[in-house]
Amino acid sequence: MGGTTPIYSIPYPYIDEVMNATMFQNFANAVDTAIGTVQTAVNANLDKPQVEVVANSMAIPLAVQTTINTWGTPKRDNTGMYSAASPDRITIQTAGIYMVQITQNSLNLGGASTQTSVLWEIYQNAIRQYGERKNDVNSTSLPQTTVNGLIRCNPGDAIQVTVLWTGTGTANLFLANFAAHFVCPLV
Repeated sequence: MGGTTPIYSIPYPYIDEVMNATMFQNFANAVDTAIGTVQTAVNANLDKPQVEVVANSMAIPLAVQTTINTWGTPKRDNTGMYSAASPDRITIQTAGIYMVQITQNSLNLGGASTQTSVLWEIYQNAIRQYGERKNDVNSTSLPQTTVNGLIRCNPGDAIQVTVLWTGTGTANLFLANFAAHFVCPLV
């Protein structure tokens, strides 16, 4: 055959060449190899390390920064980042850059309770990485909060979430999601 493609080196005949069975077989084998290579890369990207857990109900004390310690059975966890023995964290298993996210859908306030602010924070090995504070003077309902960001992680890194609220009365955590998704390897 006369030439090859620049990326996958698939052989092809020049316009004036007549293909025989061997040339066609070589072409077909090269295409098959290229497709296999691409499919392997696609499969690797579809199975990146990821975890998502949901918090079970938990009382949140007034004006006390509290680590959420009731993360329950994971919705997904393909590398064992969640452990029921340590329900206050996810532990990174594979080095890389991760998109870490906490989404709080509801913080239920007790009967006569009011909320003036709520602060959600994401920690890596006890060092604050991200946070978001919302103020809502004398509200009895808290708006949904999402905090997320990219974190450079190594195996064994503990990722935790804290919440601090101010106001009056009592509050219980309800419907919070905590997730970490591998984005790319460390370089």
